[in-house]
Amino acid sequence: MRLDDRPLLDEDEAGFIEAPAEEWQAQTGLAAPLNAAEVVAARVVEALRPTRVGLGALLVKLERLCRAAALAAESRNVVIASLLSDRLELTTPLPVHVEWDGHQCIASSRDVGVFGVGEDENTALDDLRLALVEFYFDLKDEPVGDRLGRRRTFLSSVVREKG
Repeated sequence: MRLDDRPLLDEDEAGFIEAPAEEWQAQTGLAAPLNAAEVVAARVVEALRPTRVGLGALLVKLERLCRAAALAAESRNVVIASLLSDRLELTTPLPVHVEWDGHQCIASSRDVGVFGVGEDENTALDDLRLALVEFYFDLKDEPVGDRLGRRRTFLSSVVREKG
């Protein structure tokens, strides 16, 4: 994909940008980019600047979109040590995968197959904690198939009911 006669992303820009932040800002008028997605967005912003009066709001939105694209690529693994529940507690820390989908944060326990969502990481983790407690009590004494049974067995091995 091209904008004018320049490619949106040069081969040497495919990874993280290594130019000094001041140089980038001087060339584009934007804050230093985090990654290649921001370079693409910056090129679009640069191409749109001279086209019309009143594009200021569009340019701001596009710069925010560029930052969101960078966040969308972010994901990491964390552990939670508590369910923050008065009914159930963790006996061992639980691995959790946290990622951004561009609009919200998703925290998931791949071992249990349960997830939580929120506008930020803390909200998503709290939603996951609630989902884990609900999952445990909803299926505690229910007959389930093999897949669900394995998930329930794993969760039962890392939690205990509070007395």
